[in-house]
Amino acid sequence: MKRLPFPLVAYLAFVIVVTIVDLVTTFSGPKSIKYALVPITGWNMSTVYMFSIPFAASLCIQPSIKMRNALLWFLSLQIVFGLTDFFIPHDDGFGNPYLMVSPWRPVWTVLIPIIWFMILLSRRLKQFCLRYTNS
Repeated sequence: MKRLPFPLVAYLAFVIVVTIVDLVTTFSGPKSIKYALVPITGWNMSTVYMFSIPFAASLCIQPSIKMRNALLWFLSLQIVFGLTDFFIPHDDGFGNPYLMVSPWRPVWTVLIPIIWFMILLSRRLKQFCLRYTNS
């Protein structure tokens, strides 16, 4: 039985929690919570993370460098989208919470994906993937 490295387990837990929070606040939670989150997270709070769940789960079952690189690719997309959003001038949103942009948005859209990117790029995870790829 494979012993999963902590970075992989932590990432999988993070993406599942973020996805659940996003889905609950979108479909059944109070609108006030979604209105508070959208200026910070943007409209796609969990989109990139949600689509990376199957790849992270696959990495747990059958580790490979290609799966790890797929996760890094998803995080790269989030970073690029976050940077492009950062350079677009935003106004006050006309009072519409879905159009407002918090000065904290780059933390969610750029900084956190960069941190996860660096964590998944770790030597420990690479060795885990190589060990089970070659066996």
